[in-house]
Amino acid sequence: GSNTYLGITYRVATTAGDLSHVVDVTDSPQSWTSGPADVVEFSPPVDHGDGSKTYHVRDKMPFETEVRRFIRVRFFQP
Repeated sequence: GSNTYLGITYRVATTAGDLSHVVDVTDSPQSWTSGPADVVEFSPPVDHGDGSKTYHVRDKMPFETEVRRFIRVRFFQP
């Protein structure tokens, strides 16, 4: 069968200068992870032509009812 994944869609102003963003996932809110081993873009970012882009990202771990998973977008200045 097909798997179900926890995902998030978010929009970012491309004019935000040096503001970066990353998607984190976890099964315990005290310890977050990110990067290609943990999350994947499930479609390319959409440039709206108005100074913003929409991102579609999902957890790499399939959703299972007995395991709680959390996802967040973190914004930061590098």
